[in-house]
Amino acid sequence: MAETGRRHDPFPGFRFLLELNSIPVGGFSECSGLDLELEVEEYAEGGENRFVHKLPGRRKQSDLVLKRGLSGIELWKWFNDQKAGAVRTTSIGLSVQAYDPAQRPMTFEIHDAFPIRWQGPQLDAAQSIIATETLTLAHHGLKLI
Repeated sequence: MAETGRRHDPFPGFRFLLELNSIPVGGFSECSGLDLELEVEEYAEGGENRFVHKLPGRRKQSDLVLKRGLSGIELWKWFNDQKAGAVRTTSIGLSVQAYDPAQRPMTFEIHDAFPIRWQGPQLDAAQSIIATETLTLAHHGLKLI
């Protein structure tokens, strides 16, 4: 018998887990840059004046930006290794967890990611805010699994 009235609520954007090489490194407060774009090439065919052909081109992706409270030095070490010429790429599993345990979490797999920018906290004795670090990663695409 078909279920009627079954709701499929959207995934909440505030519950997510980040894994590096299948090891959870959670504690991130923000993740942005999960987008893909397909470039379009226009081709004006001679004699065809009604429209311009639009052909699919290369796929490009934005850099992934991760923010979290400063709690350790593992991200700094990963970025600092680049200075010595040891570029280490890794695949990242980013899991967006649904609040409904009956739903399977949505997981984005980030391919061949490597850090291109690390930004430390802004320190100000006049404010009582959490010191945060920001890591920007370049990658070769993402896949929804």
